[in-house]
Amino acid sequence: MLFYTKKICLLILLTSSLWLQLSAGVVAQTATIQGIITSEEAGLPLEGANIMLENLGDGTLYGMAAGSNGLYQLSGFSPGEYELRVSFVGYITYNDTLTFGAGQRRTVSVTLAADEEQLEVLTITTPGTGAAGLVAGRQRVKADDFRRVPSPAADLTSYLQTMPGVVSSGDRG
Repeated sequence: MLFYTKKICLLILLTSSLWLQLSAGVVAQTATIQGIITSEEAGLPLEGANIMLENLGDGTLYGMAAGSNGLYQLSGFSPGEYELRVSFVGYITYNDTLTFGAGQRRTVSVTLAADEEQLEVLTITTPGTGAAGLVAGRQRVKADDFRRVPSPAADLTSYLQTMPGVVSSGDRG
């Protein structure tokens, strides 16, 4: 019995070792790109900048947004030729073509310049209906509105507490 237990343990050990070697080989076959995205004017990190990596062979896309310090890291993609695109609202998009080998790690930091044409003002106006048509601090209340109050005692206080923008405080008894 002890002989079979040793064989089983040895078989498990060999299987685990083989699995680890194979998985390490798969990880080593992928590539990684990392870097920092900053603005040209102030040199500050651009949190939320979009980083897209497109495989030029099969069109596979990898993407993410830069973190609060402008850092990004994309990993786990196969070797090949890729187009790197970095964009941020109000800035000129950065494009570059890169080739990655198996297990290659690259650092590509990008500085984006402001796009003067994109920085124009946009004004949106809506007709005076609904919430946009209300005068601040004043709203018309009809008797039928009290029937929609989610309370057994449909009173003015209960109704006012359910309205948007109303905050009530005080003793509720």
